[in-house]
Amino acid sequence: MKIKMKCDAHHRISSSTSQHFRAGREYSVPKATGEALITRQVAEAVPGTKTVEKE
Repeated sequence: MKIKMKCDAHHRISSSTSQHFRAGREYSVPKATGEALITRQVAEAVPGTKTVEKE
């Protein structure tokens, strides 16, 4: 899942690991992480790029 950060934020991945995200940057993250940041209203989803099928 691709997200764009609205503001700086930390997200705890496990009891010993956390990740820092900077405002204005885009990140590719696991779906669960992206949804958690979007729920907290610190990120927004970035629409995926469409692929064109070749005939």
